Amino acid sequence: MNITTRWTDASQTILHIHFRGSWSLDDFYLMIEAANRLTNGVDYPYVVIADLTNTVSIPARILSSGTYLEGLPNKAHTVVVVGTGHFLDMTLRNFQQQFPASMNAVLRCDTLGDAYKAARDVVQRFQHA
Repeated sequence: MNITTRWTDASQTILHIHFRGSWSLDDFYLMIEAANRLTNGVDYPYVVIADLTNTVSIPARILSSGTYLEGLPNKAHTVVVVGTGHFLDMTLRNFQQQFPASMNAVLRCDTLGDAYKAARDVVQRFQHA
C-alpha cells in the first residue's frame, strides 16, 4: 500500500499520513481503518498531517468517501494538508464544501516543515486551552 499512517510523537497528538506515488480509493479506505485503529482509544484532540508531497494524483472518485468520513466518530481536531497542487487544492476545497462534517478544521501548507510547525502550534493551543 502506498499510504502509511503513524504517530509522530510519544504523546500521540500528531498523526502523519504519508501518501506516496499512485494510490487507490481502496488504499484510502484501508488507511482510514488503520487511522481508526490508532485513534480508537484517543479521547483528546489530535492533529493529522495529510502528506501529499510524494503523490502524483488522487483517485478519481475520492469525493465518494465524504459521507463515510462524515460518519467517523473520532475525527481529528485539525487536518494539515501539505503538498497540494492546484488540482488537489481545488478537490480539497470541493470536498470541504460538499462534506463539511468530514473534517473539523483544515489548514494547507506548502512544505512538510511548515505542516509540522502548524500541527505543533495547534496542539499547543488545545493543550493550553
